[in-house]
Formats: sequence, structure tokens, C-alpha cells
Amino acid sequence: MTWKPLLATTVVSAGLAMGSTYWYWNQRVTLMERQLVQVTSHLNEWSWQWQAFQQRLPGEPASLKEVNAVKEELTTTLTASVQIINEQQDDLRQQLEQNSQTTVKYVNELNGTLKTFVTESLHQNTERQTQLATQIENTHQAIEKLLGVIKQKDEMNAGLIPAGTIMAYAGPLTTAIHQQLYRAGWLVCDGSEFPISQYSALYEAIKNIYGGQPPETFKLPDFRGVFLRGLDLNKQLDPQRVLGGYQTDTNKKHTHDAKILKPDGTHEHQGTTDKTGLHRHRLEAEGYWFTSKQRNERAAITNTVDDNQEYWTTTEGIHQHQVEIPTSGPHTHTITVAASGEEETRPKNYPVIYIIKF
Repeated sequence: MTWKPLLATTVVSAGLAMGSTYWYWNQRVTLMERQLVQVTSHLNEWSWQWQAFQQRLPGEPASLKEVNAVKEELTTTLTASVQIINEQQDDLRQQLEQNSQTTVKYVNELNGTLKTFVTESLHQNTERQTQLATQIENTHQAIEKLLGVIKQKDEMNAGLIPAGTIMAYAGPLTTAIHQQLYRAGWLVCDGSEFPISQYSALYEAIKNIYGGQPPETFKLPDFRGVFLRGLDLNKQLDPQRVLGGYQTDTNKKHTHDAKILKPDGTHEHQGTTDKTGLHRHRLEAEGYWFTSKQRNERAAITNTVDDNQEYWTTTEGIHQHQVEIPTSGPHTHTITVAASGEEETRPKNYPVIYIIKF
């Protein structure tokens, strides 16, 4: 049983005892009041008799016997009243003494109980305080160890991921994610400007390579929408480059080869003539030739007729002529290559968000 319920029981018991004592004492006082009323009634009766005795006729003196009778009655009444009062007082005194002793007993018991309770409580509190102090000390030691682990982890993280390290984040950049990245020590590479005093480690890493107003501020690199390229470091693939130097997009100088179907240059062209109107052609004859002018045949001295005459065909209607184009020798053609593609040169890619350690 704990000390609180036991203390409450003791206090209730003492209260009940004191209450019963008060009730008994109140009853005795009430009885005494009734007896006093009776005495007062006797006194009033005696006073009435005395008044009756005095109201006798003036010429009629009281006899000694009547006076003695009244005196005796008065003495008896007063003696009885005084005796009753004394008895009640003695009884009340005894009851009060008894109740006082009982009360003192209960008070002493209560004091003893309280003393025991207080002693046990102090003892328990002392043990509890000792246990609590031990727990607090253990908690402090655990906290110190945890702080040491956190410090060691921070030092390890600082050693593993130095300020200025660039990483790619592939998730959406919400406000909550932005705050989470910041708590983890990362800033978005969006060209923002920050005070040097607030991010001294990052400033020591990148200085004012990407802009800012030293010695007050510096800027983060702005890697939005661009590809990152490794610094040349004397490899001679991209010489004359420095950190922070932006490079626009371009294409390397190059040529395009055009192939002809026949490498030796010989080729044919297909041609057609258009239909034309009335016209005539000049003729050249070989061998025998009959003309309208001579109207006779004559042997040709040579393979061609050359008599200083021009011979023409008659006009005919619309007709076509077949055109034959012989193959040509080696020659060149001018080739125009049409432009194609989009606004920039790029490989296949996915977008990410570049972040930098501070």
C-alpha cells in the first residue's frame, strides 16, 4: 500500500474520531442547558413563592415556621441544582479529558503515521532521485555519444562530399524537396547569388568563378538547360578552356560527299521534243538524188550531192522528232544539299536538376 492512500485513511479516521467527540460533547452541553433551564424554573418558582410571601398583608407577619420552610425549600432547590450542575460539569470535564486524550492519541498516531510516511517518502524520493540522476547521467552520456557520432558523420560527409561537388537530382523540385535538399546541404545550380559569409566553404571551393560581387557575394553556376563537359586538363580535346567559361553550341567543320551513278562520268540523258507547228527542213543528199529542178538521175561523183543548190522539204503539219543524245565523257555537276534538323545540335538525353554541395 502506498503512503498516499494510507495517509488519507488515517486522516479520515482522525476526523471521524474528533467528529464523534464533538457530537458527544455537544449532547452533554445540550443536557446541561436543559438542567439549567430546570434550575431556572425552580428559581422562578421560588421567586414566585417569595413574592407571595412578601405580598402578605402588612399587619400579618410571617411566622418563623413559614420562613424556615421557604428557606429550606430554597436551600434544597439550590443544593440540588448546584449538585446537578457540579455532576454535569464533572461528567463533562471527564468526557472532555477523555476526548482530549483520544484526540491527542489520534493526533500522535497521525503524527507518527505522517512521520513514517514522510520518512518513507523521503527515502523513496531519495532513491527515485538517485535513479533519476543515474538515468539523466546515462541520457547525457548517450546524447554526448550521439552528438559525437553526428559530428563524426558530418566530418565524414564533409570529407566524402566536399563543398562544390555537383550532383544530379531526378525528381520534381517542389518546395518541400527544395527544403529537404537544403537541410542536407545542397543548393540548386540556378545562378542564384548568396552572401560569402553564410556559405564560406562553398565560396572557398568556387570563389567568384560564376560571378558575384566580392567580397560580399558570389554566384552559383547556372546549369539549367545545358550539358556539362569535363575540363580539358591538357588533353587537347577542348584546349584554352577555364572553369566558368560558357561555350555556345556549334558544329564541327565538315564536308558532304555526292556520288554519281557511274563513277567514270559516262552517262546518258533522255530527251524529248515538243510538238511544233508548220515548218520545213533543209536536206542534204547522198548517192542518187532526184530533184525537181533537173528531173533526171545522175551519178554522184562523191557520196554527197553538192550542186550548189539548197533542197528543202515541203511544210507538213504538227509532228514530233526523236532526239538521241549520245553519252558524254567525264564532267562535274554542282550539288546543293538542303538544310535539315532543329534549332540545336544535341544527343539523346533526359533532363535532370543539377545541385551543388555547400
